[in-house]
Amino acid sequence: MPKVRLRERIARLLGGRALAAANAQAVIAGQRLREALDLLPEGIVFLDADGRYLLWNKRYAEIYHRSADLFSSQVTLADTLRTGVARGDYPDAVGREEEWLAARLAKLKNPTGERHEQRLADGRWLMIEERRTADGGVIGLRVDITEMKRQAAALEDALHRAEVASRAKTEF
Repeated sequence: MPKVRLRERIARLLGGRALAAANAQAVIAGQRLREALDLLPEGIVFLDADGRYLLWNKRYAEIYHRSADLFSSQVTLADTLRTGVARGDYPDAVGREEEWLAARLAKLKNPTGERHEQRLADGRWLMIEERRTADGGVIGLRVDITEMKRQAAALEDALHRAEVASRAKTEF
């Protein structure tokens, strides 16, 4: 009987050490993941199967600085979008709030990875891509494409001016 008790104590001791080591490794892995996500230049968000925030990086919080106070594991992205619409964070929703929200929530409900653009109240433009995870959640990517949009508009304006000048030259 004493050998059995000794074995049980050794097993508990070794099991406790193994559990402590596994927990320490999990903490380190979590810290590394957080650091890696925060170093990315794009905004990243992870949602659970119910659409609640699980994890987001610093860039995501910077992009949505007007809503960052809402990010919590108790809040869904859908709720944040509703609040943002009410605050006027999405200019394309103004005057057609319910229609805009329904379209955006439909994309969130069926995240196919199809990219779409979103304009923010501060004038910035985002490219958004969302995909379903194996556990039914969603991972979302936010890329600031404001400069690209400005360059495209400038190029379009220059092309238009060149066409006008060419027509004026031909008519002259």
